[in-house]
Amino acid sequence: MNSKILNIANFFTILNLLCGLIAIVFFSNGLINFGCLFIIFASFFDFLDGYFARKLNISSDFGKQADSLSDMISFGVAPAILLFDITKGILKNNLDYTNEIHIVLSSSFVFIYSVAALIRLSLFNNQSTHFNGIPSPVAALTVILLPFVEFEINLIIISCYVFILSFLMIMNLQIISIKKINKNTIYFLSIFLVLSIFLIVFFKFTAVPLILASYILLSTIFVKNEYL
Repeated sequence: MNSKILNIANFFTILNLLCGLIAIVFFSNGLINFGCLFIIFASFFDFLDGYFARKLNISSDFGKQADSLSDMISFGVAPAILLFDITKGILKNNLDYTNEIHIVLSSSFVFIYSVAALIRLSLFNNQSTHFNGIPSPVAALTVILLPFVEFEINLIIISCYVFILSFLMIMNLQIISIKKINKNTIYFLSIFLVLSIFLIVFFKFTAVPLILASYILLSTIFVKNEYL
């Protein structure tokens, strides 16, 4: 088989895809915790495929296309399935929604998230020094924290998550990329991780919007001051 197809970077891309598919199966069967865990695994493998492709100089057109397709499954479709499941559960507890078809159709607005992920992956596939809008793995990791927040999730919160994350993925705002590991990205990650831990300790999973906001704010500061 062609070495451009059979290499370690593409191996991790395939693992990313498999984790996304497994996550969808778990979400579809109500096993939320396991599904969220496999989204985290997919994010890890997504990082590794890019890291080895650059480190070993084995990037190829096949690898780039395969990476985007895998990301669409793991970070565009799987999180939307979770959002759909959460929304459907909320509507089932609403007395105004008694018909199953009505519930399914009303819950389907969450797939706007998948459309935004598709647009993002199609438009910004070749970026390396920075991203325009938040990366799809970051958006997905934000979504999988939803089941663990301490406050009650309602339709307004879900709608805000869907539309805000969708907008952030396709907006024309430069966000720092950690694909290229150097002293500046390490500096950024150190600040971001310390701040995230601080927010989680004090606000627990309720801190998710604050963590996302800090990620965007720090990113724009680093990009604006040309730290990369």
